[in-house]
Amino acid sequence: MESTSRSKSFTFLGAVLIAAGTSIGAGMLALPVLTGLAGFWPAVTIYIACWIIMTYASFMLLEVNLSMGYEANLLSMAKTTLGPVGKAITFATYIFLFYSVSVAYLSVSGSLINSLLFVIFKTSFSSWVGISLSFLLYAPALYSGTRVVANTNFFLVFGIVVSYALLIALGASYINVDYLMHSDWKYTLMGIPVIATSFTFQNVIPSLTTYLKRDFKLLKWVIILGGLIPLIIYVIWEWFVLGIVPLDGPVGIHSLLQNGQPASQALKSLIQNNSVITFSQTFAFCAIATSYLGVILSLFDFLADGFNIKKTGNGKLILCSLIFIPPFVMAILFPKIFLTALSYAGSFGCVTLFIIIPALMLWSNRYKRKVKSLFTTIGGKLSLIFMMLLGLAIIVLQFFLTFKVIPSS
Repeated sequence: MESTSRSKSFTFLGAVLIAAGTSIGAGMLALPVLTGLAGFWPAVTIYIACWIIMTYASFMLLEVNLSMGYEANLLSMAKTTLGPVGKAITFATYIFLFYSVSVAYLSVSGSLINSLLFVIFKTSFSSWVGISLSFLLYAPALYSGTRVVANTNFFLVFGIVVSYALLIALGASYINVDYLMHSDWKYTLMGIPVIATSFTFQNVIPSLTTYLKRDFKLLKWVIILGGLIPLIIYVIWEWFVLGIVPLDGPVGIHSLLQNGQPASQALKSLIQNNSVITFSQTFAFCAIATSYLGVILSLFDFLADGFNIKKTGNGKLILCSLIFIPPFVMAILFPKIFLTALSYAGSFGCVTLFIIIPALMLWSNRYKRKVKSLFTTIGGKLSLIFMMLLGLAIIVLQFFLTFKVIPSS
């Protein structure tokens, strides 16, 4: 009996870490840059608001998922609730979202690898060199299979935990409290699209539902804790970066925004401590790598299911080509696309796929199909309408940011 209880606790912990790990990724490196002009306290306010919104969106998706059979995925859920058109929109949005994220991850991975090459060879390399080496690191792992990806991910997560803790501990003495007092609320909106993406783990909810054997009580806590852990980590990271990086200067927030660079680049330049620089670069690379491995693994299964491609021999080669070649070409052509790609992924892909579509699916389930679920999310029609309108508002916000209707620098 005790052994069964311990096993259940371990399974629950694993599910929480999967959810939290899926959320924490390269977006974390962009968050302080995109929220820096607003300031620390406005950024924290938006973080909490986005966490609440994305947690509710997760509950919507969970209710729909638990109303269906075992191993129902996003495509089958959309087809059942919204029909062929809903399935097609879900498929297209999924591809757009995760290709955008892939471009961002390859781009910033290449930048970090080039930084490492500079340290080793004392010479600068073209952006395509780092991006190509990133491609050569990720592609063989995916082709080798899920077990290799999972084992690689385990060591990378360990690297994140260790490097993050040491980075904060050693770098805290460099914090300038005056920097944290800056506040300019007119810039709060520009970070929302990426912040929303940074609380995204809804794509693994169907898998976690099966993993926890449809235990909705445990799943509720997985969703809450899976978002709360990243929230705490993001706030500490925001405090750390904005307490060190100034608004102006060659490596200030304005400069990072203009050049599409992550926060780790500024920390490397501002903190003249080899250990802190090493931990900063290690943390950045591991954070990107863990998320990117999750992205390409989910894309692998999604494309195999969507195009009915077998995961053996030539099929694996075709899938890897579909996953890597388009983002690789985009990252080569636009090496500074990191922040832009994440912003578009958040505003158009993430919001559509994980806020608007779940609200529409749940509306169909409750009020058209009259289907009961093992779990019922609080709120009725007004809550679902609010979520749909909120999703549309974030998309409009990105449009305004793109065309400089709202200040972004």
